[in-house]
Amino acid sequence: MGRPAADATLDPRDTLWRVNFAARERHLPGDPYWWDNQIRHPVHVLFQYTVSGSLYFRDLDGSEHLVGPGHAVMFCWDEPTVYGLRSDAREAYCTEWVDLGGVGLYEHWQAIRAKHGSVVAVPTKGPLWSAMHRVMKLADPRNRSSAETTASTVHAFVMLLFASLHAKSLSTRAPIERAIDDLLSNPTAPWSLKRLADQHGCSREHLSREFHRRVGSTPAAWLNAARVARAVHLLTQSNLPIGEVKKQAGFSSPHTFSRLVKNATGASPRNLRAGKGSARRST
Repeated sequence: MGRPAADATLDPRDTLWRVNFAARERHLPGDPYWWDNQIRHPVHVLFQYTVSGSLYFRDLDGSEHLVGPGHAVMFCWDEPTVYGLRSDAREAYCTEWVDLGGVGLYEHWQAIRAKHGSVVAVPTKGPLWSAMHRVMKLADPRNRSSAETTASTVHAFVMLLFASLHAKSLSTRAPIERAIDDLLSNPTAPWSLKRLADQHGCSREHLSREFHRRVGSTPAAWLNAARVARAVHLLTQSNLPIGEVKKQAGFSSPHTFSRLVKNATGASPRNLRAGKGSARRST
């Protein structure tokens, strides 16, 4: 599914992240509780936590899940997901959920789901659980929070959700995978391969071998290529001073910066900025 179309009729304040609805519900076995999100419009973003019982959820890829206590499911309206109580349910289902909106929230939701899945753990009384309840309180009609305060609270919840899932993912990954991901996620940082390897408890040689196996090039070659790509983009798409381009692209040496940019484009950084570069690019 593509990005939802922007609604030109929205009040500018409605672009801020907000709470559309929130509720605590209880459904007994046999209750007609079943939702097909593909027929629900427009796009809403939901976070549904299971207090007790279990929720049936069919994800975007067709996989099926029973979402039990201490877990939540992330989904959106206007997508081919389904959830509810199955006909063979034998216990009541109690849930707390929030329905959120605002510009860019859908993209955040999809990015989190793509990396961590739609079903996430939410330890009871933990920080994420508490943040969810702070968001739920904003739906109370007696709440007088400003739109800006509401947006800040929703943002804090989403960022905590991302940070919690990211930390859990890191804790379950092998040290060598974490080291490789550090390089891939921030190529302009001033990396020392030996210090990075020591930090993750592996040797520099092992890190280099595994990086080459996974990525197809040595760490130095990949970092240089990524930094050159960043530099070329800034030289051709911004008016930043060339010294600042060098810095933001992750180069400490002016000579290395100039040499690698020229090798990649056929032009010096200054000539490339002036539009005198060739079409030649590194591969």
